[in-house]
Amino acid sequence: MTQKKKTLEKIKEVFGPQIPVSKRSPAKDFRGTKRQIGTTKIVSPVLGVNDSNIIVLLQTEDILFYFLDLEPEGIIVLKIMTFLPNNVTEFVNTLSTTIRMSKLLNMTNLVIDLSSNSGGYLCLSINLAIALVKEWDPALLSISETIAANEYDFRRSPLSDDLFASDILLPLFGLYSENYADVKTRVPANTTDWYFGPVYTRGGVSSNYTKRSYWQWLCYPEEDYHINNHQYYFDKIIIVTDGTCGSACSQFTSKMMYYNRAKVLTHGGLVSELMDTSSFAGGNVINFEDLLKVINTTFTMSNELTFNFHEMYVGNETIPREFQRYPADYHVYYWGLVSDKDDLNAAAVVMATAATIFPEIPSGLPSRVQLVSGPTSSSGPTSSSGPTSSSGPTSSSSPTSRSGPTPASGPNPSISPTSPNESVASTLLFAPFAFVLLLLQFLL
Repeated sequence: MTQKKKTLEKIKEVFGPQIPVSKRSPAKDFRGTKRQIGTTKIVSPVLGVNDSNIIVLLQTEDILFYFLDLEPEGIIVLKIMTFLPNNVTEFVNTLSTTIRMSKLLNMTNLVIDLSSNSGGYLCLSINLAIALVKEWDPALLSISETIAANEYDFRRSPLSDDLFASDILLPLFGLYSENYADVKTRVPANTTDWYFGPVYTRGGVSSNYTKRSYWQWLCYPEEDYHINNHQYYFDKIIIVTDGTCGSACSQFTSKMMYYNRAKVLTHGGLVSELMDTSSFAGGNVINFEDLLKVINTTFTMSNELTFNFHEMYVGNETIPREFQRYPADYHVYYWGLVSDKDDLNAAAVVMATAATIFPEIPSGLPSRVQLVSGPTSSSGPTSSSGPTSSSGPTSSSSPTSRSGPTPASGPNPSISPTSPNESVASTLLFAPFAFVLLLLQFLL
């Protein structure tokens, strides 16, 4: 009996006969040849597969879960279109079901497709990481070396001070003291001390900042975002992105990659340039329309306006994620429209390419647990080397720094990295924030 027939029989046995049986040409081994550039390993696309190789197991508006039939064995793919679902409960329950199905089918490797995922709720991305990585289980929160949440800060100003003192606007911005936790003790702040941090000099300009703290701490006890992983951890995980992964998507991908709990495969981009795994990262977005509702004011505009605040840090890094480059572990030069959930031909090619990488990945990365003795480390592991690849040459430095926000494709890898223009970074972060608060003063 072939691998596909065995899998279909198992699926029918567990979930009933409703799973469609697909037909395709005789099986082939589509393993491609690989070559290497820099810290990113270039892999050849696996051609000859299409949507006839796909068996859809579960589908909702925001999630597609399917089995990709390959030889010698197939893989399962979890495609997450967004972390901003219309129905959070359905989203969380669907993710829980996909893990349960994987456990019942004894599928040990997982591909997570985040192509064109522009982010959403941080609580969802954090809880997905918690569900997939054993060390980030909340039960180990006080003793694990690392946790799923990221550290954040933002630049203070007289306007942000006014906002912080506002009982009306405080809930919208999530600036509750209990939503911040100390990075050393991992205890929620019970005072406003988190708001009064150090003075940083960036680009020759000195400014007051908040303390680096774990933000969205309330995600941990919040049952609405809890994803039941049925005590099942995958042996190997590959994250696939086209470089447009942003916001909460970037938080999830950057965290998984930095701590080597998953390998990342990018696709598309420019042949002459290494692609970042994210197009924008960190911060959190406030919709201006929601802001107007809170202050009970009407303001007519033709376009939607959003703005962000907070800088996100990963691990021991002293530069916010949005001003760093995290090249993927692997890259495939393939430009099919992988994000199209209605036409899975291109997705089949890229996911089949991801399948060829699994034999190179060390076993057990998601289930590895490292505990600390005594006080908890302030920000993750002692190594500050950033993302590394288990195959191909390993860079001894952190991800390449650069000035300005992260585009989908970065500078030519032959150009030496430069330090970020931190003055520009601060201005880019706070400019929309200041604009809205100035406008509020005008309206009020």
